[in-house]
Amino acid sequence: MLRRPIGGPFVMCEQLRHIVKLGESRRISVHVPPFAAGAHTLLEGFLSLMWFEELPPIAYAEGVNSGRVLELPAVVRECQEIYDHALGDALSHRKSLDLLRSVAITSMQRSEYLIPDASVLTGWRKSSYSGGSGGSCLEVNDAARPTHVPVRDSKNPTGPAIVFSAAAWAAFVTSPR
Repeated sequence: MLRRPIGGPFVMCEQLRHIVKLGESRRISVHVPPFAAGAHTLLEGFLSLMWFEELPPIAYAEGVNSGRVLELPAVVRECQEIYDHALGDALSHRKSLDLLRSVAITSMQRSEYLIPDASVLTGWRKSSYSGGSGGSCLEVNDAARPTHVPVRDSKNPTGPAIVFSAAAWAAFVTSPR
Protein backbone atom coordinates (compact mmCIF):
# COMPACT_ATOMS: atom_id res chain seq x y z
CA MET A 1 0.00 0.00 0.00
CA LEU A 2 2.90 2.39 0.65
CA ARG A 3 3.86 2.51 -2.99
CA ARG A 4 0.35 3.12 -4.30
CA PRO A 5 0.19 6.88 -4.98
CA ILE A 6 -2.82 8.45 -3.31
CA GLY A 7 -3.60 12.10 -3.98
CA GLY A 8 -0.56 12.68 -6.19
CA PRO A 9 3.15 12.80 -5.33
CA PHE A 10 2.97 15.87 -3.10
CA VAL A 11 0.06 14.56 -1.01
CA MET A 12 1.72 11.16 -0.74
CA CYS A 13 4.98 12.74 0.41
CA GLU A 14 3.15 14.87 2.98
CA GLN A 15 1.21 11.88 4.36
CA LEU A 16 4.38 9.87 4.79
CA ARG A 17 6.22 12.87 6.26
CA HIS A 18 3.48 13.24 8.87
CA ILE A 19 3.74 9.57 9.88
CA VAL A 20 7.55 9.88 10.10
CA LYS A 21 7.26 12.93 12.37
CA LEU A 22 4.79 11.16 14.65
CA GLY A 23 7.07 8.13 14.74
CA GLU A 24 10.14 10.23 15.52
CA SER A 25 8.28 11.91 18.37
CA ARG A 26 7.41 8.42 19.67
CA ARG A 27 3.72 9.33 19.77
CA ILE A 28 3.20 6.26 17.62
CA SER A 29 5.21 3.14 16.93
CA VAL A 30 5.52 2.34 13.23
CA HIS A 31 6.13 -1.22 12.04
CA VAL A 32 5.74 -1.80 8.30
CA PRO A 33 5.46 -5.37 7.07
CA PRO A 34 7.93 -5.97 4.23
CA PHE A 35 6.42 -6.56 0.82
CA ALA A 36 8.07 -10.00 0.75
CA ALA A 37 5.93 -11.05 3.74
CA GLY A 38 2.97 -11.30 1.36
CA ALA A 39 -0.69 -11.12 2.31
CA HIS A 40 -1.67 -11.00 5.96
CA THR A 41 -4.99 -11.09 7.79
CA LEU A 42 -4.53 -7.53 9.11
CA LEU A 43 -4.41 -6.16 5.56
CA GLU A 44 -8.14 -6.82 5.35
CA GLY A 45 -9.09 -4.19 7.91
CA PHE A 46 -8.32 -2.49 11.20
CA LEU A 47 -7.64 -4.12 14.58
CA SER A 48 -7.34 -2.40 17.93
CA LEU A 49 -6.50 -4.33 21.10
CA MET A 50 -7.45 -2.75 24.42
CA TRP A 51 -6.49 -3.64 27.99
CA PHE A 52 -8.08 -2.26 31.14
CA GLU A 53 -7.12 -2.35 34.83
CA GLU A 54 -10.30 -3.97 36.15
CA LEU A 55 -11.89 -5.45 33.02
CA PRO A 56 -10.84 -8.22 30.64
CA PRO A 57 -9.17 -7.18 27.38
CA ILE A 58 -11.27 -6.56 24.28
CA ALA A 59 -10.60 -6.11 20.59
CA TYR A 60 -12.21 -3.86 18.01
CA ALA A 61 -12.11 -5.12 14.43
CA GLU A 62 -13.21 -3.08 11.43
CA GLY A 63 -13.63 -4.09 7.81
CA VAL A 64 -15.01 -2.46 4.68
CA ASN A 65 -18.67 -2.54 5.74
CA SER A 66 -18.57 -3.28 9.46
CA GLY A 67 -16.92 -2.73 12.78
CA ARG A 68 -17.46 -4.66 15.97
CA VAL A 69 -16.28 -5.06 19.52
CA LEU A 70 -14.95 -8.54 20.30
CA GLU A 71 -15.16 -9.61 23.95
CA LEU A 72 -14.94 -13.42 24.03
CA PRO A 73 -11.57 -14.28 25.65
CA ALA A 74 -10.73 -16.92 23.01
CA VAL A 75 -11.46 -14.46 20.17
CA VAL A 76 -9.43 -11.70 21.84
CA ARG A 77 -6.50 -14.14 22.29
CA GLU A 78 -6.74 -15.07 18.59
CA CYS A 79 -6.66 -11.38 17.65
CA GLN A 80 -3.58 -10.91 19.87
CA GLU A 81 -1.87 -13.85 18.13
CA ILE A 82 -2.67 -12.40 14.70
CA TYR A 83 -1.25 -9.05 15.81
CA ASP A 84 1.87 -10.65 17.33
CA HIS A 85 2.48 -12.61 14.12
CA ALA A 86 2.17 -9.46 12.01
CA LEU A 87 4.49 -7.52 14.33
CA GLY A 88 7.01 -10.37 14.22
CA ASP A 89 7.14 -10.15 10.42
CA ALA A 90 7.30 -6.35 10.35
CA LEU A 91 10.35 -4.12 10.15
CA SER A 92 11.64 -2.46 13.32
CA HIS A 93 10.41 1.03 14.18
CA ARG A 94 13.66 2.63 12.92
CA LYS A 95 13.74 0.60 9.70
CA SER A 96 10.05 1.36 9.10
CA LEU A 97 10.71 5.11 9.42
CA ASP A 98 13.65 4.76 7.03
CA LEU A 99 11.39 2.96 4.55
CA LEU A 100 8.73 5.69 4.83
CA ARG A 101 11.38 8.36 4.16
CA SER A 102 12.56 6.39 1.12
CA VAL A 103 9.03 6.04 -0.24
CA ALA A 104 8.45 9.77 0.34
CA ILE A 105 11.57 10.52 -1.71
CA THR A 106 10.41 8.14 -4.44
CA SER A 107 7.08 9.94 -4.44
CA MET A 108 8.92 13.25 -4.91
CA GLN A 109 10.85 11.83 -7.84
CA ARG A 110 7.65 11.44 -9.83
CA SER A 111 7.48 15.15 -10.61
CA GLU A 112 9.05 18.53 -10.00
CA TYR A 113 7.25 20.62 -7.44
CA LEU A 114 7.50 22.63 -4.25
CA ILE A 115 7.66 20.83 -0.90
CA PRO A 116 6.27 23.12 1.84
CA ASP A 117 8.33 21.39 4.58
CA ALA A 118 11.38 19.47 3.44
CA SER A 119 12.40 18.35 6.93
CA VAL A 120 11.32 14.80 6.00
CA LEU A 121 14.61 14.56 4.11
CA THR A 122 17.89 13.98 5.91
CA GLY A 123 21.39 14.61 4.61
CA TRP A 124 21.21 18.26 3.57
CA ARG A 125 24.53 19.90 2.65
CA LYS A 126 25.38 23.53 2.02
CA SER A 127 26.18 24.59 -1.49
CA SER A 128 29.84 25.33 -2.07
CA TYR A 129 28.96 28.65 -3.69
CA SER A 130 27.09 31.61 -2.25
CA GLY A 131 26.51 35.07 -3.57
CA GLY A 132 29.29 37.65 -3.34
CA SER A 133 27.99 38.93 0.01
CA GLY A 134 27.86 35.42 1.41
CA GLY A 135 24.27 35.95 2.47
CA SER A 136 22.48 33.71 0.00
CA CYS A 137 23.22 30.09 0.64
CA LEU A 138 21.44 27.03 -0.62
CA GLU A 139 21.32 23.53 0.76
CA VAL A 140 20.98 20.56 -1.55
CA ASN A 141 19.95 17.01 -0.78
CA ASP A 142 21.33 14.02 -2.62
CA ALA A 143 18.73 11.58 -1.28
CA ALA A 144 16.56 11.77 -4.41
CA ARG A 145 19.42 11.45 -6.92
CA PRO A 146 20.08 10.48 -9.62
CA THR A 147 16.80 11.79 -11.00
CA HIS A 148 15.95 14.82 -8.82
CA VAL A 149 17.65 17.35 -6.53
CA PRO A 150 15.74 19.06 -3.69
CA VAL A 151 17.07 22.57 -2.93
CA ARG A 152 16.20 24.83 0.03
CA ASP A 153 17.29 28.04 1.77
CA SER A 154 19.86 27.16 4.46
CA LYS A 155 18.43 29.85 6.74
CA ASN A 156 15.01 28.19 6.72
CA PRO A 157 15.51 24.41 7.12
CA THR A 158 11.84 23.73 7.90
CA GLY A 159 10.66 25.91 5.04
CA PRO A 160 9.91 24.93 1.46
CA ALA A 161 12.23 23.13 -0.91
CA ILE A 162 12.08 23.16 -4.68
CA VAL A 163 12.70 19.84 -6.39
CA PHE A 164 14.58 20.15 -9.68
CA SER A 165 15.21 17.43 -12.22
CA ALA A 166 18.85 16.35 -12.15
CA ALA A 167 19.29 17.77 -15.67
CA ALA A 168 17.88 21.18 -14.69
CA TRP A 169 20.09 21.30 -11.59
CA ALA A 170 23.19 20.32 -13.60
CA ALA A 171 22.43 23.09 -16.11
CA PHE A 172 22.13 25.61 -13.26
CA VAL A 173 25.34 24.50 -11.54
CA THR A 174 27.41 24.51 -14.74
CA SER A 175 26.05 27.78 -16.12
CA PRO A 176 28.44 30.77 -16.21
CA ARG A 177 28.22 32.93 -13.11
